[in-house]
Amino acid sequence: MAPLFPLGIINQEWYLVIIFLIGLFFGLVLEQSGFSSSRKLAGVFYGYDFVVLKVFFTAGVTAMAGLVILGYLGLIELNLIFINSNFLVSAVAGGVIMGFGFIMGGFCPGTSVTGAVIGKIDAMVFIAGIFLGVFLFGSFETTFNKLFTGYYFDRELLSQTFGLPKHLLVLMMIFMALAAFGVAAYFEKRATNGPAPTNKRYPKLGAEVFMAIIIGLIILFLPQQKSKGIFETNEKALLATITEGKNLMTPDELAYLLINNPKQIRMIDVRDEEAFNLFHLPGSVRIPLNLVTDKGYSDIFNGRQKKTILVSNGGVEASRAFVLLSRKGYDHLYVLDGGLNGFVETIFIDNDPPEGLTAFDEISKYRFRKKAAAIFLDEDMAGMALPSSAQKKQVPVPATTVVAAGGC
Repeated sequence: MAPLFPLGIINQEWYLVIIFLIGLFFGLVLEQSGFSSSRKLAGVFYGYDFVVLKVFFTAGVTAMAGLVILGYLGLIELNLIFINSNFLVSAVAGGVIMGFGFIMGGFCPGTSVTGAVIGKIDAMVFIAGIFLGVFLFGSFETTFNKLFTGYYFDRELLSQTFGLPKHLLVLMMIFMALAAFGVAAYFEKRATNGPAPTNKRYPKLGAEVFMAIIIGLIILFLPQQKSKGIFETNEKALLATITEGKNLMTPDELAYLLINNPKQIRMIDVRDEEAFNLFHLPGSVRIPLNLVTDKGYSDIFNGRQKKTILVSNGGVEASRAFVLLSRKGYDHLYVLDGGLNGFVETIFIDNDPPEGLTAFDEISKYRFRKKAAAIFLDEDMAGMALPSSAQKKQVPVPATTVVAAGGC
């Protein structure tokens, strides 16, 4: 449903309603595509109807092309899309079992629900078999454990597996789909048994094929890294932003976001690995200064859904990263004012109001700092380690303490 929620187009309160509507229309599409008929679904295995292949290929290619284009436009962050962990042995075994069930029963788990909704008895029996299989698997979980966790290879994309640019992979999938459609049409014409195939008249699809190839070629030559070109930040605008401090985020602002809206920000730590391991803010991602403009990290900086806060010890390296990334055309960038040293000093050390302070806003600011310091420590947030100077305030600190020193 992205980018509807991240961009604030739809309120989160509508989340379940929209999920229900999507599921409803998905079932309607399956039924209209013929997926409620076990004979039509099984036709792909017997060579007389390839509606399953056509719908699956169309959906897959459309989704791939759409994600790449929306990712380039900055409406979707591809690196934030959730991907399930993969276990090769269990995936292959599950595919084989489901394949046999598909051939014998004419349904898969999703299409069986579609058939059951419109009163198909065989689909209801199939669903009962699914629940029985789930029960048996759960009852003998230890027996199937090795099968279930065989050969883990993480959340890997096809482009990473084959070492291909994702744009080229989309084009290859489009050609593969067109070839599959051609082969399916050939076998459907030769089929003499079974129900009539979906495309009885075999219309000529010259225009559709041409458009699919054109879209694939456009995606192929789409820049891997989003670039603003003539809209790239110029020197005068960049200098004005830095001079006026519009690119700075105060420690108080960052602490508030970390506590209340951590999903709205991403923190990029531009220090070296040793400094990062000794001390870093929770949720930080380390990208060394010399690599921030690398194409491999373009997806991280392209997204518009989050504010990107650049951090270093004192702020100098973070400011350099800000200039480099801004000149590359990235936006929504901020530098932590005073760096990590300033953050620790403000939140953990300088959190007692001066004597005689009466202004309500100022008193509230110091109260927030004390509360934020307590939250960070009580929650034992990952990576939070305080400099030894914090001990002067008698603030409880983790067992390992380090000094985040330096001017960069």
